[in-house]
Amino acid sequence: MKRALGLSVVLAIAPLGLFAQSPQPAFEAATVRINKSSPIDAAVGGRGGSLNLKGSQLVGENVTLWKLIAGAYGMSEDKDYIIDGPSWLKTERYDVVAKFPADVAGDPSRMRAQLQLMLQGLLAERFKLTLHRDARTVPGYSMVKAKTGFKLQPAEPGPNRTQSGPGMFNADKITMTRFAEFVARFAGRPVDNQTGIDGVYDLKLQWTPDEPIAPDGREQAPSVGPSLFTALQDQLGLKLETAKVQVQILIVDHAEKVPTEN
Repeated sequence: MKRALGLSVVLAIAPLGLFAQSPQPAFEAATVRINKSSPIDAAVGGRGGSLNLKGSQLVGENVTLWKLIAGAYGMSEDKDYIIDGPSWLKTERYDVVAKFPADVAGDPSRMRAQLQLMLQGLLAERFKLTLHRDARTVPGYSMVKAKTGFKLQPAEPGPNRTQSGPGMFNADKITMTRFAEFVARFAGRPVDNQTGIDGVYDLKLQWTPDEPIAPDGREQAPSVGPSLFTALQDQLGLKLETAKVQVQILIVDHAEKVPTEN
């Protein structure tokens, strides 16, 4: 299954506040319908379906409410622990078409700035969604310097660029805190940066994926090479140690399976 592109990039730079200030921007019109075409792949879970910007519309196809919530509140959908709610959030599927108002549709920067707030309002209206933020301690990893020593040299400050795929991650001008966030995507657990390393770095990391499905939903080709843990230590001089990590999550207080009429 190929993961939808575009929306995650848009949401990464949009406001992340849970509670919008009044007046809240809203879509000009929207339809939300139950999709019964095919079951969600259990290996992909809440990440099933696609959610994209198409012209002046937000279009979700065969998408779970879990994915819609993650998008609306700027949460990484690669992390299964970020939303706490009923199991059907990851199995019930919907089709969504939401049209931006004319004054926003013609301005890409305003679309990006208002998208999350509009989607939050749509979910509250159609699914009667209410939720709150909380902190939770979960099993994870601390990323520390390996005993062999850190193997990268500081880079000059500049634009951050990343490229990832099955068993590979390349980055320019990345901080260790930001890198830990990417490592968490592949490790399957939250990763807390405890390296004490400041500055930005250019790095390349290659390993053999443990799972048949990559974080972007693509099937990974079999390969022979080091594990993620070994690659981090041998190639970068970093180590993952088992630890309890505190993370911010969304707790769903109420949501209805059947959306209100369009």
